[in-house]
Amino acid sequence: MKKEHFEPGQKGRIKSSLNNIEFDSNEEREFFEWLLELYKVIGDDKLYAPDGIANFGYHTESYLLADSVEVEYYKLLKTKAKRATKAILQSLKYTPDFIFYLPEKFAIYFRDKLNIFPVNLTVLRNHSTYIVDVKGVWGGRYNDDKYFSAIRKIVLETRGDFVNKVVPVKLFKKTFCPESLRYMKNRKVLTERKNCIGLPTAQEFAAKVDEYYRKFMELAKDE
Repeated sequence: MKKEHFEPGQKGRIKSSLNNIEFDSNEEREFFEWLLELYKVIGDDKLYAPDGIANFGYHTESYLLADSVEVEYYKLLKTKAKRATKAILQSLKYTPDFIFYLPEKFAIYFRDKLNIFPVNLTVLRNHSTYIVDVKGVWGGRYNDDKYFSAIRKIVLETRGDFVNKVVPVKLFKKTFCPESLRYMKNRKVLTERKNCIGLPTAQEFAAKVDEYYRKFMELAKDE
């Protein structure tokens, strides 16, 4: 399957594919590439743990947040009136972009140091579980913050799940730039993309996490 190349943060809702997965937008593909490199340094480069549970899911589950609203009415036929129902409001559903898992040390670093992914859902295999909705830098038709804010509150109220909002370009600045997105394509001279200049690699980022977690555990012992 053809792999498209875009400038990180490029404007637009563009169908994009990678690893036989077709994404709804370039931003979703960017987040997936970030996740791929993060899992490589974690050690789960095949995206599956030894027990066969996937480390991530993309558009895998839809949540029913509210049932449809129906009313009864009488439908007049030739010889009688028949009672029937019709929907006056459609059901409300929400499908997260990604559900993924992080080992404890990464979960702590993201939450306490970077204020990213502040709330995990459950703990599975000592991994924290997260829901992510990927957004672009640009507003517009497909990036309605007011609608998304309402959906987040409804999901939290009805399911107890927190939906993390992720803008890939902003995420890269706080963590690392995926090597697959770092350099411009088809250039005679190796040239870093504007949004990746000076950003650490996944390996460098993982080293920071290890050092922070080591200090965290040392201090936790004293309490």
